[in-house]
Amino acid sequence: MFDPGTAKLVPSFGFKMKDSRLLINSSKIVTSSSRGKTIILETPAASIVSRNGGNVTKTIFVLFWLTQQFPQISWMGTVTAVDPHIIHASSGPQGTLTSLTITLAAGARVWKKTTSQDFSAIRIGDEITVRGYRVAQGELSATDVYANITRITGVITKVNRDQFEVNVYNVSGKPRGELTTVIVDGQTVTSRNLSLSMSEVQRGRYVEIIGLKLPDGKVVATRVDVIVNGRPVDGPPDGLFIDPRGVPGRK
Repeated sequence: MFDPGTAKLVPSFGFKMKDSRLLINSSKIVTSSSRGKTIILETPAASIVSRNGGNVTKTIFVLFWLTQQFPQISWMGTVTAVDPHIIHASSGPQGTLTSLTITLAAGARVWKKTTSQDFSAIRIGDEITVRGYRVAQGELSATDVYANITRITGVITKVNRDQFEVNVYNVSGKPRGELTTVIVDGQTVTSRNLSLSMSEVQRGRYVEIIGLKLPDGKVVATRVDVIVNGRPVDGPPDGLFIDPRGVPGRK
């Protein structure tokens, strides 16, 4: 058994596995079988002693490392303090997690329109969505961090050079009485990872947008899908049908 707060073995338990028995306590693992052979492994650095009929046959010094895989969780909050490799964030009640200290796991990604592997782009006040593993009470090792990311759907009402205005829809596919300005740049792509052509952005067309929400409410789009007759305009003829709620299907 593990104590999740310290990830250490706690005093002993045992179970059987076929004709073998495994006994674990705070300092060693002992396995035995009907063939009378016993292996003892002490932690964290110890010897493996193989006994057969009472005769010690071999001793090897090893490092023994036990880990427990905790389930991955998702969490949303607002950044309250930040350093290049650690941030603190708080939120309304989400179970017992109202505040977290967040570090980055190996290979973790931090998104804030572009992707990095540290917190250098994160600022106090950023709204974050985090996926990762709890490593201690109030601490999370993050695999993915998204800052100020937003997704909106709706109908284009106005186009002006590299910007357009969207009448935003709710999850039921109905206008919610909110206009949002969307900014397009050279990094904006479609769902097929093709550069967005502003010639496809026309008044009256339905759009789905993922991007970075700015403090003034505007959105810098990283992805824009323009939908005509239920299909992305840059999609193949048999592409997905997208209804006004953003639900994909096929015609």
